[in-house]
Amino acid sequence: MNIEKLVGFSVSVDGRGYVGEADITLPALSLKTETAPGGAADFKIQAGGMDEMDAALMFESYPLDVLKQFGAEGDTMTPLTARGSIRRPNGDEVPVLVQMRGLIYQLSGQEWKRGEGAINNEVTVSLRYYRLEVAGEELVEIDAVNHVRRVGGVDQLETYRSNIGV
Repeated sequence: MNIEKLVGFSVSVDGRGYVGEADITLPALSLKTETAPGGAADFKIQAGGMDEMDAALMFESYPLDVLKQFGAEGDTMTPLTARGSIRRPNGDEVPVLVQMRGLIYQLSGQEWKRGEGAINNEVTVSLRYYRLEVAGEELVEIDAVNHVRRVGGVDQLETYRSNIGV
């Protein structure tokens, strides 16, 4: 059985570490598709770019440095980094690095109840950049602004950029 396990991770936002203070939901990666008739069967074909990529951070505190970046765009796009350690079936541990940049566009609402002191802040980030590296190998790099989508070392948008002169 080939089961890998995430044995630990850290998260940083704009260079400040939140080890043990934040959980993260990494973005789902999906292409825009449309259904094309294929004789007796329908199937999906790529219909353009990618669907939006969102990451979510969950804090049991008020992370002031993070909350202050709500709505910051342009050159101030918020950088996020997640670093993990994955244990492989043979016992070896390898690093996982996820680098992201995006717009913090949603802060969860708070429900305050007398006698219940838990603080839960969820921060949602619309990503413009995503890069996944496992054991030192880049698996995915998506740079929406610069029209880069590299998967397994193949730049899927190279011809597109050339065709539009970018």
